[in-house]
Amino acid sequence: MTFSLPATALALSLGLLASITVAARADEPSPTALSLAATVIVDIGLKASVDSFVPELLAEMERNITGLHPEMQSSLHETLVGLQPELAKTEGPVLADVAHVLASRMTEAELRDTQAFFEGPVGKKYLATQPALLQELGISTTLWRRQASANLLARVREEMKKKGYEF
Repeated sequence: MTFSLPATALALSLGLLASITVAARADEPSPTALSLAATVIVDIGLKASVDSFVPELLAEMERNITGLHPEMQSSLHETLVGLQPELAKTEGPVLADVAHVLASRMTEAELRDTQAFFEGPVGKKYLATQPALLQELGISTTLWRRQASANLLARVREEMKKKGYEF
């Protein structure tokens, strides 16, 4: 069984598809918005976080391989150091994608305000306090998770005991 669209319906469908494509392109962030977003990404430390992935990845690989092949340690280290610049170049598209997402969701004016905030004294202070905040968040959530897990296990045991199960 074949299905054919009348010429008018086909033309209408193609026109609709074309208008959607044009609308999607119209919603693309401007070069200025992308530039502002890239600056904000640097200001808030996301670029530095991404930059740290390469050395961490290389160090992890070196530990894993030398754990299995300690005789390769010196040569492997030399190889990984040589490959670091090549791997670091692959960060660019990741940062560009993140900048694109940010620029797609904020106006140029909002991006300028965000940039001004993070480059101003209050924004700099906020960013300076962030590591301590995140460390405390990690500690607090770890403690909370342990306590919640213990409480949940006790409650599950209690409820399962009512159903005739003990563990």
